[in-house]
Amino acid sequence: MRLGQDKYGLLFKGGDVHQGYTNDYAFLISLSEVKPIKMLDLDMGESNSGTCSDDEEEQEGMMQACWESTGKLSFLQNATDDYYVLKLSTTSNKQQAEGNKSIVKTQEEFFVHAATGYKASKAQGLKATKVVPDDLVFNVGETQKLSSSLATVPRSELK
Repeated sequence: MRLGQDKYGLLFKGGDVHQGYTNDYAFLISLSEVKPIKMLDLDMGESNSGTCSDDEEEQEGMMQACWESTGKLSFLQNATDDYYVLKLSTTSNKQQAEGNKSIVKTQEEFFVHAATGYKASKAQGLKATKVVPDDLVFNVGETQKLSSSLATVPRSELK
């Protein structure tokens, strides 16, 4: 993937499930440094999908109301930086306290390139930064885009 002007890296996404709860994560590796380095670790979401029910009659003991939090990573072009600014947009309907109804909340976090990787930034000007289209960020290693699948020969013609 492209991390900025002539800057490249790898984005790994994964997750795990434990006792009914899920966790999603991502980490970013830069390939444009002297040697590959981990630039950023992110929590990308969580849920209680294995221990929940939307039926209120079933919600007792370990069984809770269902909730989830999902994150989306966007890349932003800051005219003065070689590396893109990263924006993590998180949407969550997780209850904040016992007995409260879930309310959908969204949150944005920004990360800027620093000497040792990406660091969180609260600079208000980042909210107005232009989003880089995904097709310019991802798949930069492709040398050819195939518009159709490979030709196949029906078995009857192989005799």
